Amino acid sequence: MRRALCHSAYAVSVAILLTLAVSGCNREKIVVYRVPKDDWPVAHAQNNHSTNAPLTSTAKAAPANPSWTVPAGWVELPPTQLALARFVVSEPVGQAQITVTVLPGNAGGLLANVNRWRAQMYLGPITEADLERTVGKIKTQIGTASLVDLTGSLPETGRQVRLLGVVLEQSDSTWFFKMIGQADVVARQKDAFLQFVQTTRLNPQ
Repeated sequence: MRRALCHSAYAVSVAILLTLAVSGCNREKIVVYRVPKDDWPVAHAQNNHSTNAPLTSTAKAAPANPSWTVPAGWVELPPTQLALARFVVSEPVGQAQITVTVLPGNAGGLLANVNRWRAQMYLGPITEADLERTVGKIKTQIGTASLVDLTGSLPETGRQVRLLGVVLEQSDSTWFFKMIGQADVVARQKDAFLQFVQTTRLNPQ
């Protein structure tokens, strides 16, 4: 009698395991996406000190219908709640990411946003008196903009990262164009980035 019970219990256990195995086969495969090792400096620098977002309220500007010429090799990414447009450019050695953001008002002011970008590059803050020698100028089809060029090193590896930022102030909004990535990739893409900024137009709605 005991042996019969044992056989019955064994049979039930096998049936349960077979049922689970069959049902498991019918489930969708779980796909794990891994970020390439070369992409890490971009994400790491962007997330440094939670300084990726411009210093302003959460209110978004209502920009005019913009248009621009996208450089060859840039791949468009979906926009986010903050970024009006995003692109990525990939090279064998790594990547650089480009974002366009439009915010109402002065978005915290030029100094605050320059220091936010400096923090992303692991650089110390500057004062108002330092702005003139730190920030350049660039002419665009929208108006004259401020140009920031920063290079820093990741503390864990010493790997160099670079950020190019353009701040274009309008009467009721501020436009931010930013490219961030491995220093050598950004260096090769600098001219393309500046041309991208200079081709930007604000078209009437």
